[in-house]
Amino acid sequence: MSYGVSWYREQDHYWNPPAGIPSIYLGLAAGDPALNAFTNSGTNPSLPYASSANLSEAQQLYAVLTGRISSVSGQYPYNIQTKGYNHSIGEYPLDEVSNAFGMFAEDSWKATPTLTINYGLRWDLTGAQHDLTGAYHSATPAAIYGPSGIGNLFNSGSFQGDMNPELTTTPNAYAPWKVTPQPAIGFAWNPTIRDDGFLKTLLGGDGTVIRAGYALRRFTEPYQYFWDYATDYSAFYYQNFYLNANNTNQTGTFAPGSLALGNSLPAFGLSPNAYQASAPESDFTFQNSTGVNGMNPHIQQPYSQSWNFGIQRALSKSLALEVRYNGNRTIHQWVSIDPNEVNVFENGFLAEFKRAQANLAANGGTTFTSAGGQALPIFDAAFGGPGASDYTNAQFINYLQTGQVGKMANVLSGVAGTVPYFCNLVGAGFSPCATNAGYTGGGAGYPTNFFQANPYAAGAATGELVAAGYSNYNALQVDLRQGAWHGLQYDVNYTWSHSLGVMSNNQWTGTFNAFTLRDLAKSYGPTLFDLQNTIHAHGTYDLPFGRGKAFLSKPGITDKVLGGWTVGTIITQQSGAPVQLTGQFATYNDYADGGVTLNGVTSSQLQKAVGVHRVPGQTFADLINPKYLASPTGGGANTAYISPNTTPGTIGQVIYLHGPHAFFEDMSATKAVPIHENLNFRLQAEFLNVWNHPVFGNLPSFGNSVTGNTPGFFDLNNYPYGSQTAGVQDYGFGLSGVTNEQSGFGRIIELRANFEF
Repeated sequence: MSYGVSWYREQDHYWNPPAGIPSIYLGLAAGDPALNAFTNSGTNPSLPYASSANLSEAQQLYAVLTGRISSVSGQYPYNIQTKGYNHSIGEYPLDEVSNAFGMFAEDSWKATPTLTINYGLRWDLTGAQHDLTGAYHSATPAAIYGPSGIGNLFNSGSFQGDMNPELTTTPNAYAPWKVTPQPAIGFAWNPTIRDDGFLKTLLGGDGTVIRAGYALRRFTEPYQYFWDYATDYSAFYYQNFYLNANNTNQTGTFAPGSLALGNSLPAFGLSPNAYQASAPESDFTFQNSTGVNGMNPHIQQPYSQSWNFGIQRALSKSLALEVRYNGNRTIHQWVSIDPNEVNVFENGFLAEFKRAQANLAANGGTTFTSAGGQALPIFDAAFGGPGASDYTNAQFINYLQTGQVGKMANVLSGVAGTVPYFCNLVGAGFSPCATNAGYTGGGAGYPTNFFQANPYAAGAATGELVAAGYSNYNALQVDLRQGAWHGLQYDVNYTWSHSLGVMSNNQWTGTFNAFTLRDLAKSYGPTLFDLQNTIHAHGTYDLPFGRGKAFLSKPGITDKVLGGWTVGTIITQQSGAPVQLTGQFATYNDYADGGVTLNGVTSSQLQKAVGVHRVPGQTFADLINPKYLASPTGGGANTAYISPNTTPGTIGQVIYLHGPHAFFEDMSATKAVPIHENLNFRLQAEFLNVWNHPVFGNLPSFGNSVTGNTPGFFDLNNYPYGSQTAGVQDYGFGLSGVTNEQSGFGRIIELRANFEF
């Protein structure tokens, strides 16, 4: 048996640039007396005939020439030693550490002359990534769910949680893992058939090997997850300082026009006033669009189980055929969920939204007011009455016409500019309405968790990092291997596979956009690597010319020119990557895509229509039959076949298509020149994409998309930074980017020379 141990410690010092340097902005602030000197109308204008733009330019030029200051701002960094803000130039460097210790034992047991069994066990003690600066703040699960209580979703009026949640200093955001058994077992059996008969013919006597194995392996997610969800609100790491031009005579203000370059700066205003080890979420309500974030303190360590079974049959002394099955299943993958998904069902808002649609239709599409139509108590309360101008708001009318009940609910769950929709519903009894939005009204008496579980993140998402992700992979592989035989060796293999997982919107970065927390399985679909069919071949051949070969073996000029050559190739043909068709309307909640509607066509018919359809005179191609496009050169999908779902309260069809197949071939030619017994010269030429074959939809960064248009269907211009989705309303839907000849993926020739000794 073999035994072993492993240990590591990783400490990451992330550098932040120095702060504490004031940024001084020159300009004429509102109320500056100098503004009166620039006029283009009235009696005796100073700049007659000047446009508004001309006036602004003149004002800015005057401010620059005279050094007139309109505002000053900057940030003081947190000081790790003093545990406060450093009121001078300094920096706040991050400092994270992690460590792990592992033990393993394994054995290879030759149970019989033809059967070998391998087995082992590994056990890791994996420490959690944690913060050494002591400044990381995050939300506990109780603070993420707020007044509603952990797991109490979509239950308007039910309060089972923290009525005043806080963000707290949490250097150790999650617990380490100590119970981590990781077994592995496998065998290789070489059955020997001595008696003539069918089995000996089938198995080739002793020419067959049967293998199988199983293993469980635990792994650690990238540390970026820890930074993203265990470090909420950068406002804790920096203190803002400012000077604003107004006449309040408060610290941090000055009279407009009274401050210029060369003057002594008055005392800065500070926000926050002092470093806070914890702060109520109410301080940030309506002020931060990113909501609150945190992670499950008992988050599980992800692990993958893999298994395989294969049969290898020797066809000759150097040629073998193997058929095998490989599979794996990974669970407890870290993903972020949003417990603040807006509720439109249990609270009755969906039904009212539909009544508003009816009112809009009855009024000819100009208003959806309840006056003279169906009653809309929620809208009346949020808007401030049935006669409010919001009933003719073009954006709200668009939401009604397109069924975007989720978008509408999201707007009403917060404050839009100076319009206090949410406060109109719940009243100033909800403290952030008074302190952060300046609202003093009594409201309409709706519960504060009417739309979202945590009203202190009103109008925004919350992020909780949990181990709810899972994926699987299954593959059938056929492999033909030729060992060295008369200078030839090659490997040809075919793989049929399927890769599925909870990877909504196919994010490269690990970001998880669930359709809804009501049903996480709705987000189960093809992953980015679901390349279902792949044929791969590679090999080399030593040309039979020169010394020691079948032809032209005599020493001389022919040997020096034609001898020692080896050619090689790598050939791959594979299915296209998956893409999700999106309707781009929020018909279900505030973040899920509402899906699409297929009219007179099935998803399988669309898949068969995928291919490369050249567009004359263009550098791009249509990647689906042009009849499914508004036009061959752009404009979105043809709505006669593919349209966005507009039925409120539903998610339409979730369609995944795979892009066109890709073909790649690389070749090489190598010339070996012996110089001395222990010295050789080798010259090699490599031809990558030797035939300059264009590839659509399978490689990242194809360069610019169709000029002036949105990146479209199968256009991976945003890879690896975005998601593999295709909006059916995008102008570039169904269009490729420029081909690889224009974007650096055309033929590449490399020459290499080596001396080997």
